[in-house]
Amino acid sequence: MRIAGLFMILSLLSGCLNNYSRITPVTVPSVNYAVMETPKLQLLTFSGVEYDIKVKQIDSLFINGVGRKRMNAAGEWQRGKYRVAVDSVEYLILKQTSGASMMLALVSTAQIIHLIAARPVGSSKGVSDRLDYQPDGSSCPYLYMRNEQGQWQLKAEAFGTGFGKALEIESRYVLGEVKPEGAEIALRLSNERPETHYVNRVRFKLYSLPGGGELAAGADGQYYRYRATASLKVSTPREGDVSSQIREKDDLYYRGTEKGRALNGYRDVLEIALEPGRQTGLLVTARNSYLSSAVMDGLFGFLGDQSLRFYRAIEKDPYWIGQMKKWRDRAALKVYYKNAAGNWKLYGRIMPEATEVDFTRILPLPEGATVVRLVSLSDVWHINHIALAREVAPAQGAELLAYGEDHPLMKEDDRRYDILLPGNERHFTLKVPATEKGGKRFLTAEIKGYLHEWYVEREQSALLPPMGRANRLAAFGRLIDKEAAYLPLLYRQWRSHALYLER
Repeated sequence: MRIAGLFMILSLLSGCLNNYSRITPVTVPSVNYAVMETPKLQLLTFSGVEYDIKVKQIDSLFINGVGRKRMNAAGEWQRGKYRVAVDSVEYLILKQTSGASMMLALVSTAQIIHLIAARPVGSSKGVSDRLDYQPDGSSCPYLYMRNEQGQWQLKAEAFGTGFGKALEIESRYVLGEVKPEGAEIALRLSNERPETHYVNRVRFKLYSLPGGGELAAGADGQYYRYRATASLKVSTPREGDVSSQIREKDDLYYRGTEKGRALNGYRDVLEIALEPGRQTGLLVTARNSYLSSAVMDGLFGFLGDQSLRFYRAIEKDPYWIGQMKKWRDRAALKVYYKNAAGNWKLYGRIMPEATEVDFTRILPLPEGATVVRLVSLSDVWHINHIALAREVAPAQGAELLAYGEDHPLMKEDDRRYDILLPGNERHFTLKVPATEKGGKRFLTAEIKGYLHEWYVEREQSALLPPMGRANRLAAFGRLIDKEAAYLPLLYRQWRSHALYLER
C-alpha cells in the first residue's frame, strides 16, 4: 500500500499485537534525547517569528511550551504560552546547559521532525517491548485488564478508525462476565505506538441480565442481550461453501482469496441463508488485517517532509475529510438483506476495530430476512465466527462504574482531551458491588477519541516518481479519485508487504 488511497483505507484499521501475552512494558526513556539535555529551544519559523521557549510537550503537530516570542529580529519579546506548528519551523537552536549554543541549520521539516518528534516529550515509558513478535501493529490505544493470575490481558483496541479530529469515534466492547460476589478490577489504557492519542472520554458500565443470557455490542452503538446461537451456512460467489472456516471461534479465520479480488471489484462477499424468525440477530466475530501498516509506509514514504500537510488537511479541508469518511465507509463490513420483493437492501455496518484481538458485533435482523450478505473492501476483514443469535433484545439497566483514579479530562464527552504520547498509560481501578440477585453481569468499556500517527522518515515510495518540492498531497488526491488506477496498485503493494501473510 504505497498510495494515499491505501493510507485512507487503513489509517482506518487499528492494531496491537497478535499474541498479547507477549506484551511487556519496558521503562526506557522515550523523552527526546536533545530536549532531555537541553529543555530550552530557540525556534525561527519560515515567516520570521522567533520563539525562545521551555518545551513542555511535543505532540503530533505542535511544540508546546512557555517563554517568549518576537515577530522579527528588531521586535520586542512577548511572554506567554505557545503552540508552534512543527512544520512551520525553519531553524532551531538547542540551548545547552553549559551556556553554549549550537545552531542547527535544519532547513527541511523532515529533519526537524526527526530530531524533536521521533521521541516525544512528555512520556515516561518507552514503547512496549514486543519480545520475539516481529510484525508491527497499526494504530490504536490498547486496553488491558488484569486477570485472576495478575497478568495483563489485551481486551480491546479503541478508536482505530478515528484518524484526525474530524473522524473522532467511540469504541464499545464487552470485556467479560463479572462474578456476583463483586471484585476490584484493574485496567490500563496505553499508547504503545509512535502516535498521539487524544482521549475524550472513558466509561465503564455494568450490565445485569437477571434472566441470564449473553451480552454483545451492537453495530449501532447499543448493547444487546441474546440467548441461544446456531451455526450458519456461509458461502462466497466463487469459493462456494466456506462454513468450515468460520463454524467455531478458533485460530482459523476466513480471508478473501487473491484471485477473486479484481473480478469482484476488490470486494469480499459472504452470503448467508437464514430461516425467517423474530428476535434474531447476526453475530460476527473477527479481526482486521494489517493493511494499515503498508498504508502508512506508502503515504509517509511518498509525502516525506510534507506529511504534516496531510494532517492539517484532514482537520480542516472538506475534500480530505470527505475522502477519509469515504474510505472508512468502504472499509466497513456492510450488511445487506434480501427483502420480500427480492431486492437487496443495506441494513447496517460494522466498523473496523482491532487487528490483534477478536471482537464480536451483533446486528438484530429485520423480520422476513431470508438471505444476508456481508460486503467489504478486500482483505480488510478476517472472519473467525458467524452465528445466528436468538431472543435478541436491547440490554437495559446499565450501571456506570466510577474509577478510583482522578482522570478529569476523561470524564465527559466534551472539548477537553487527555493526551497520551508514546509510552504513556492511564490506570483505572473499578470496585464492582456484590449482588445476591440471580442472572449474569457483564463489564463494558466505552472509549472515545482520535489519533495522529507520528511522522518517521521512510524510504521514497517506488509507486510514484519523486516530485521534489511539488505538492505531493495534491498528486495523491488526483490518484485516489481514479479507483480503477490505484486499487490494482494498492493490492499489488499489499501482497508484497511483510505483514501480508500474518494470520
